[in-house]
Amino acid sequence: MINNKYLLLLTMIMSIYLYAAPGVAFCSAGTSSSDSQSYFATIWSDIKDDGVLTLHNFKDLVRVPSKLTTPDIVAATVITGTFLLSFTQDNSIRNFALSRRSDNVDRFLRYGFTYGNKWPAVAIGGGLYVLGLGVQNDWLHETGRETLTALVMAGLFTGTMKYVIGRARPFKNIGNSKVTWFTLDDDYQSFPSGHATTAFTVSTVLASRINNPFASVCLYGLAFLTAAQRFNVDKHWFSDVIMGATIGTLTARFVVKDSDAFLKQKGSKVTLIPEFSYDAAAIRLCINY
Repeated sequence: MINNKYLLLLTMIMSIYLYAAPGVAFCSAGTSSSDSQSYFATIWSDIKDDGVLTLHNFKDLVRVPSKLTTPDIVAATVITGTFLLSFTQDNSIRNFALSRRSDNVDRFLRYGFTYGNKWPAVAIGGGLYVLGLGVQNDWLHETGRETLTALVMAGLFTGTMKYVIGRARPFKNIGNSKVTWFTLDDDYQSFPSGHATTAFTVSTVLASRINNPFASVCLYGLAFLTAAQRFNVDKHWFSDVIMGATIGTLTARFVVKDSDAFLKQKGSKVTLIPEFSYDAAAIRLCINY
């Protein structure tokens, strides 16, 4: 049986999405046999195009080190400095969080744990992708594709770092600098936070694609809830969460930006989107150029 928290969070995400996202519409009509064949041929063509774009994203990711600019190096320096600063605050923030922990706080932050779980994240990305293909909405299914792509990329970064570095979790009570290199022991996979990575990946993709202040506040609010939950339950150091959030945010922004550039390079594309309200009907003409 599906956890009620999962259902609640997925409903919240879809509500935010449908409220704030531009041009999302659903319609149905009778189809002939030839129409059905054309419909499935279009879906298959879209899937192949998505495969090409996803491969392009990964190729460009590999090329990133060779394309670093001075602003990129400055940004990397700032990120490194922020992490080192957060490292010095690990113990004090841990003590602060544990001293104020209560059942009510745990219940509230539990939703952050659910949002940062990989399966709801995959459900959000996969659901948007399949739904977009089904209703032939390019914008919708591209959002799902970017979410899934960013999740895989960020997951590879985080998973590799967890395995290689092997940082002890706070509840081991052996300090924030104890590491066991190349280990699969979960007690020594604190750095970086996987839940924070996932939460900020999903929130960044959706916020970038929706481009609506209300949606951004809600989505990043959920991501920060995830971050707070991780050190509240003593599973992660503050610096683990900072690095996880950074990986998720930067990876998601890369995927969105890289995909936008690729799609614009393909040339202009005209899309007709039907829209309905309680007292009117219209068709939106969308031209990408």
